[in-house]
Formats: sequence, structure tokens, C-alpha cells
Amino acid sequence: MKYSKFLLFFLLFFVADRIKVLAQISKADSLAALIDKYPKKDTVKVRLMVSLAMTLAYSNPSRAMKIIDDELPLSEELHFVKGILDGYNLRSSLYIIQGNFQEGLVVCEQYLKTAEQYHDHMGVMATNNRIGIIYSQSSNYPKALEYMLAALKIAESSGDKNRIAASNQNIGNIYNDMEDFDKALEYYKKSFSITESIVPKTLVPPSLYNNIGTELIHQKKYEE
Repeated sequence: MKYSKFLLFFLLFFVADRIKVLAQISKADSLAALIDKYPKKDTVKVRLMVSLAMTLAYSNPSRAMKIIDDELPLSEELHFVKGILDGYNLRSSLYIIQGNFQEGLVVCEQYLKTAEQYHDHMGVMATNNRIGIIYSQSSNYPKALEYMLAALKIAESSGDKNRIAASNQNIGNIYNDMEDFDKALEYYKKSFSITESIVPKTLVPPSLYNNIGTELIHQKKYEE
């Protein structure tokens, strides 16, 4: 799938090896038991539900979604802003993880509106990225670029070089799908340069090396 190329700003993590998988299962079981015993409808319960949904996001996304379906109304009842934002963040992420882009777009638009309402700039940026990814799946590249460029603008205003670099790489991916290889290379090189300037030094993502190499092949710059 094309969306696998993108650097998504999910508040999620991927479990890669067996030891971590077992640790996550143990953590999920412990959190679930704690939530079941917790009688209060308060922000502590909401935080536990969010933690459990995050833990299950990749291993059991359907269960994670059911937890968020309970968490969001509770957060709204408590007027708990962080819980509301976390709920929309996770729900939109889970739809994309499962490849359900139609429902994902609806929730992303709800998340964007909510993040703007509460002046959550990082949420606005994340949602613009996700909407851009969703539009790219249907080859609606002008709309994809519109949202990706909006995300880049927020990243630049935040001064966070990691997010700026990731946004530039995402935009490069859109131009690559459009077969505008010169423009793709321009954004990939921006991403590379910004990543190289980060202190303390961070590794350039292997995917970015691959992307730049692919564009150079299109330009027949084989040695480079």
C-alpha cells in the first residue's frame, strides 16, 4: 500500500520482536484488569483507557477501537479536553491502520475541527498529514498536497526539525506518486538536509536514502 511510505504522527508505537509482544500483552492484560476494577468516571479512568487502546493499536485494532468508542463519550461527559483529543487521535489512527480510509477521512475531519477548537497545533498538523495521506490513496493529489503543505507550515512554525523533515518527505512522496520526479527530489533533499542539521545528531531514515536514490534513477544519474 502507498500509505506505508509515510511518516505518520500517531501517538502509537510498533512492536517488532517477540519479547516486546509478550510485554505488550502483559501490559494490556494488567491495564484491562485495572480498568474493570476502577469504578469512578474520572480522568484517571480515561487515561487508563487511552493507554490500553494505544497498547492494542497494532496487535488488536478492533478491540482498541471498542475501547475508544467508550472513552470518547466519557471524556466529553467529563469535559476532559486531553481525553477528547486523544480519543480522536487514536480513532483516526486506527481507521488508517486498518486501511479504512473512507471512515478515516470522516474521523480525521472531526479531529481537525476539534483540534482547531482547542488550539492543539500538533493535533492540527497530525490531522492534516493524515487527510493528505487519505487523499493520496484515491490519487487526489491536489487535495493531498493542500493538506500536506498545511502540515508543513505548522511544523515550520513549531521549529521542530524532526517534524519539518518528515513533512518534507511526505510531500516528496506525493510528488513521486504524481511522477513529478524533479519536485519529489527537491523535497526529499530538503528533508535530508534538515535531518542532517539536527542536534544531537539523528540518523537519516533508510527510506529517505531509498527515495532519493529512486528519483536519481529516474533522472538517469546512476553514479549519484
